Amino acid sequence: MEPNLYAPDLYARTLDMKFTLINLPGAARAGSTWEVSYQLYFVPEAQFRQALSRSGRSGTVTEPSQFPEKLLLASGSFSGRRLNSPPNRTRVVGGIPFRDKIPDGERTKFATLMLSYSVKIYDAALKSTVYRSGLWLSNPFDDDPAQPQRAVPRGVLYANFYVSPEGELFESQWPRSGNDTSWP
Repeated sequence: MEPNLYAPDLYARTLDMKFTLINLPGAARAGSTWEVSYQLYFVPEAQFRQALSRSGRSGTVTEPSQFPEKLLLASGSFSGRRLNSPPNRTRVVGGIPFRDKIPDGERTKFATLMLSYSVKIYDAALKSTVYRSGLWLSNPFDDDPAQPQRAVPRGVLYANFYVSPEGELFESQWPRSGNDTSWP
């Protein structure tokens, strides 16, 4: 892996974020809610490497404050009370300016997109609330579905949440399509 490889063609003009509450046992019940807050950052490759080296042997990244050189791309929150169908449990934050906000010299292949999130979900059927905060890291590019050896600009970041019948919360950043409510 060549460090700081200039790759401006791998940066999308804009990004979308898709938040999905895939499953909630009490989704059809009045009183079920979800609340999400998020911050999307860009971390230049060199600063990401420095932060990892500062973290010591563990090389663990746990919070945005570990990256003083990060650039805030988007921040916000939303909540929902009508959760009876997958479309009602999906929120898209679209058209986030990306490529033009990144200094040209920092558009390298292995820079990082960092999504920090906090979610609170109340299930009226289970009569329980689950909370989760986390951090997901992604490259600014993705594999081309038609040619997996070829990289293409990433256009969408995914944040998926699934509440099991037992009230456990699972999350992933993998792409999902349609109204499928199964968990991988």
